[in-house]
Amino acid sequence: MKKLPNLRMVRRLRKNTEGAMAVEFALILPVFVVMLFGTLEAGNVLFAKSTLQQGIETAGRYAMIHLTATTSEIKAEAVAQSSYLGSLSPTFTVSQAVVGGITYSVINVTANYSMMTPFFTGKTITLSSQVSVPQSDPSDFS
Repeated sequence: MKKLPNLRMVRRLRKNTEGAMAVEFALILPVFVVMLFGTLEAGNVLFAKSTLQQGIETAGRYAMIHLTATTSEIKAEAVAQSSYLGSLSPTFTVSQAVVGGITYSVINVTANYSMMTPFFTGKTITLSSQVSVPQSDPSDFS
């Protein structure tokens, strides 16, 4: 006979839904916040990577147009194109490579991206890109 009061209590609690929304919100909120900050951080990383790539591609075009450009001039062009990523302190290197009798300028960039959101602080990602452009007079290809 003791089971009847316990059964009544369970039925009464099951019908009482006050505060259920607050509990559900408290369970979902941390997951949502982490996903939101993760999405923002991923967007920042992709923007930084894209900007670095655009900087070295522009420097590559500069090297193709200015055939007598020195490596320091090409590097300066890459730095100028990526100047608004100063917080990353990108490192640009320019080297020469010969493939099949054609000289190429190989431009590399490396930067360390530090996470900015509260959940990911202290973590760094190394971003790197490379572009190779021919250093020949276009009339040599015909």
